[in-house]
Amino acid sequence: MPLDIVTDKDGVKRLSKEAYDNSKYPEWLPVWNPNVKYPAPPNNDGYIDRAFFADPKLPNLFPEDSDIDKIDLSPKFGTEIRSGIQLSSLSDAAKDELALLLAQRGFVVFRNQDLKDKGLEFNSNFGRYFGPLNPTSFIGTPETEPNFHIVYRDPNEKVNPKRVVGIHVDDNWEVFTPGVTIFGILDGPETGGDTLFVDSQEIYERFSPGFQKILETLTGVFSNVGPSKINGQVKGFLRTPPEENSHPIVRIHPVTQKKNVFFSHFTQKFDNLDEEESQLIFKYLKDKIYGQPDTHLRARWEPGTVVLWDNRRCLHSALADFEGSSRHCYRVSTFAEAPVTNFEDLNEETRKLSDELQKKLGNLSV
Repeated sequence: MPLDIVTDKDGVKRLSKEAYDNSKYPEWLPVWNPNVKYPAPPNNDGYIDRAFFADPKLPNLFPEDSDIDKIDLSPKFGTEIRSGIQLSSLSDAAKDELALLLAQRGFVVFRNQDLKDKGLEFNSNFGRYFGPLNPTSFIGTPETEPNFHIVYRDPNEKVNPKRVVGIHVDDNWEVFTPGVTIFGILDGPETGGDTLFVDSQEIYERFSPGFQKILETLTGVFSNVGPSKINGQVKGFLRTPPEENSHPIVRIHPVTQKKNVFFSHFTQKFDNLDEEESQLIFKYLKDKIYGQPDTHLRARWEPGTVVLWDNRRCLHSALADFEGSSRHCYRVSTFAEAPVTNFEDLNEETRKLSDELQKKLGNLSV
């Protein structure tokens, strides 16, 4: 059954009184307010990644005398911090090192965090450290904080048995696509509802040099016109007009200088290819993204879990494999640079700082 939503005289949609009474975090529940409109996204041409200001040894994030329980989830991708780090207490220097760790590892799972208890404003400011916040166009947000994306599922909602995993990159239809993303759980099932992450850098690196070169010539149309239309009809509003932009199918990461596939189900077609040609490459890329389990990792949600990921590298999907429990989560997303394929197309300051960082990292390995 669908969510029980109540509409007031101003057209604002809220969950039922029962939902508020039963929620552990009622101030974080989604509200759909058609009277709130967002300005155009900021021009982020001058974006500088906080990772460039990190000490590559990460001494502030992982002090020598600390007792941090840390494991890498695979050799190249994903890290979990089970204890010893509290995100809410990080210094700015440690946050810079966290940005570098995210670029290097893709995503980091933090357990036993208190961010959810610090309130909406604290979490908004925490995210803003990594870049301008990226508000959501049509998803419910807390009443007092429009920069959050609230995920909410009522315990009475039934799972669509035909629902398929939808591996994607968030908001990649925007001119300046998201970078650091923060996702925390407020309430959830005892098991189930994991998030699947896919390493798009590894996907790219497994292609032959010849096919890599072919992909590097392609741009694709990324669009939220379909989701905007559906959500506009269901919820009755949009905060921003539907958006559609062309981006390269291979993008370079400004921090690591490594390339990855930039493609998801929001990619509608490839520029300068006909429908048949587009579908051939579309199917091949989708098969490689969905069909290589050794490029996949699952983040399991426990109370107090917060996951940060680099949206430029990580593909992901929610897994709706549970019933009879609520799931209430929040996402704070930040704008990064516009995707480019080649290093020389990044802004001058980014290229300078990136080369300096690579020299520092190279010195560590000597």
